[in-house]
Amino acid sequence: MANRQRFPDGAIVMTSLELDGFLLFISRLTTNNDLTKFSEALSSNPLHLYVKLQKIKNAMDAETMLVDTILSKHTLSEIVATLYNSKYSYLAEILFCCYQQCQQKASIIRMNKTQTENRRKISLYFRDIKKLVHDIAFKNPHADVNRLSNIMKLNIEREINPVRKMYLCDKYTALKAAEMDALINITGRVSPDHEGYVEMESFINSTSAPSISQVILYGRKADVLSTDGRFTEGEDLLRAAYVAADNSLPCVEITDMIYKNVVFKLSQFEQFPTEELRKSLFLEASRGIWSLNDESEDMRIFWKRLFILRMAFCLLGIGKLCDMIDIYVPSTKSITEAERLLECDDLKDMEHRRMMFYHIAKSRLHQLKSDVNESKTCLQMARILAKEGNYAEDKALEKYQETIGCLQERSYSPECSSFDSVTETSQIVDDVPSVTISFNSLEFISD
Repeated sequence: MANRQRFPDGAIVMTSLELDGFLLFISRLTTNNDLTKFSEALSSNPLHLYVKLQKIKNAMDAETMLVDTILSKHTLSEIVATLYNSKYSYLAEILFCCYQQCQQKASIIRMNKTQTENRRKISLYFRDIKKLVHDIAFKNPHADVNRLSNIMKLNIEREINPVRKMYLCDKYTALKAAEMDALINITGRVSPDHEGYVEMESFINSTSAPSISQVILYGRKADVLSTDGRFTEGEDLLRAAYVAADNSLPCVEITDMIYKNVVFKLSQFEQFPTEELRKSLFLEASRGIWSLNDESEDMRIFWKRLFILRMAFCLLGIGKLCDMIDIYVPSTKSITEAERLLECDDLKDMEHRRMMFYHIAKSRLHQLKSDVNESKTCLQMARILAKEGNYAEDKALEKYQETIGCLQERSYSPECSSFDSVTETSQIVDDVPSVTISFNSLEFISD
C-alpha cells in the first residue's frame, strides 16, 4: 500500500489493485450504519458522500464515481489512517484486509502453484531462523549464522539445477538477514553499507521473488539508518520497500518489514515524542497485526508479540535500545493502555530476547506506578536475559538500574546508590524461562 505521487492539481493516480480493494471494502459494509460511519469519518459533507456510496454499492458507474468522489483526493494509506484515528477504527482493518485480499489474488495469478508453495516454505524458514536468533539457540548467534550462510553460499555455487539454485538463494537471503539481525542485537548499531547488506543486495535478482528480497533488505537498512538519526534516508528506503511489497504476494517477510518501520518510528519518537508520531506508530503496528489474519496461529502469535511490545515501549517512553525517553512523560491513559497490552495472552512463553523486552517494559510500568520494589525485580530479570544474550541493550538497562536504585535508596538515605546487580540477580536466575525450538525447518527444500 505505497503512497502515490500527487499531480500539481492535487489529483492522485490510483492502481487498479487499490480500486479493487476499495470496491470490495464498500461491498463489505453490510449495513447503512457502516456507510454512515465511513462517510462521517472521511467527509465534511457526510450526507453527500453517503448518497454516492450507496450508488457505488449498487454498482452504478462505480469505478468512475469512486475516483471522482474519494480516490482522486486521498491515497488508500491516507484513508486507512483517517479511519484508524477516527471513532470507527474497525473500518480501517476491514479496508486494509480487503486490499490485502485483492493483492493476494493478483499475486497468485502471477505465480504458479509450485512457486506459491515454495514461497510459503521460505516464509516458514525466515520465521524459524529469526526465532532461533531471538531465543539464543545458537552459542554465538552471529558467528553461527554466518557459518550457515557460508555453507549455503557454497551449496549455491555447486548447484546446477536452476530452480533449486533459485530457492537456495532465497534461503541465503533469509540467513544473511538473520546474521545481520544477530550482529545488531550484540552491537546495537551497524553501517547501512556493511558487507552483509552488500552481499544480500548482490543476490536479490537471483532469488525466486526479487521484490520480497528487496523488502527484507530495505527494511533493515532503514532500521540501522534510524539508529543514527538519518531519518530522511531511511524514509526513502521504506518507501521503496512498500513499493516492492505492493508487487509481492502477502507474506511474513512483508510483516517483518512493517515491524522494521514500527521500530523506525520508535527511533523518531525518541527524538520527537509527539502525539502524531505515536498515532503513526500505532497505525503501522496495527497494519502489521492485520497482515497476519490469514497466517497460522503460531505464525500470527510470533509476529503479533513483536508489535505489542514496541507499542508498549512507545506508551511507556522506552526507546529502541531500551533507553528511557527523558523528554517524554507518559500520561495516565498511556500507562493504563500499556498495562493492558502487557497483559495480553500472546505474550506468554516468549523467546529469550522478547522476554527481556517484556521485563523492561514491566519494570518501567511498575516504576511509573510508584512500585519501585517490583520495578527492581523486573529489571533484574531483564538484565539477566540481556547478559545471557550479550545484548547491546544491557548498557541502557545498567543506566536505568542506577535510576531505580536511586529511587529505592532515596527513602532511606540522602545519598543515592544503585543496588548490587551481581548479588541480587543471582538469586532469581533459575526463574528465567527458556524455550526449545526445533531445527527441522532449516532443512533444504526438496526438489
